[in-house]
Amino acid sequence: MKELLESFGIDFKILLAQILNFFLIFFLLYKFILKPLDKILEEREEKITEGLKNRERSEKLMERIKKLKKEILQKAHQEREKILLEAKEVKEKKLEEVLKEVSEKREKMLREVEREKISLKEKFYTELEKEAPQFLVSLAKKVFGKKELNEDFIQRMFLKK
Repeated sequence: MKELLESFGIDFKILLAQILNFFLIFFLLYKFILKPLDKILEEREEKITEGLKNRERSEKLMERIKKLKKEILQKAHQEREKILLEAKEVKEKKLEEVLKEVSEKREKMLREVEREKISLKEKFYTELEKEAPQFLVSLAKKVFGKKELNEDFIQRMFLKK
């Protein structure tokens, strides 16, 4: 075999040294470069996997948040409608009360005006009864020019009813 190696120009000692160097370099590269690189790649793969899981969880969480938001908005809309309906009912009730109160005040004022009208009418007729005979006597004196008119007679005529 030695002759065969010599025919190809291979030195056994150099070949053995090269094989030994190859395994030594392979061992060093594996120990100091390949293992840390493999460790870094595994950590990176774990981070990517964890990131994908977090993404899926956050997408599910976003869906839940959207559903909750929709439910909350629907509840708020229903409560708003309920409050508006209650406010409308209260407004109508207050309006009825105010209209009733205004109507009562109007009726009261009309009664007072009617009483005042009757009072003024009575006062007018009372004043008329008092002053009409004197007015007619003075009118008769001016018209007839006589001062001898019977004032008592004229006053009794007007005082009779």
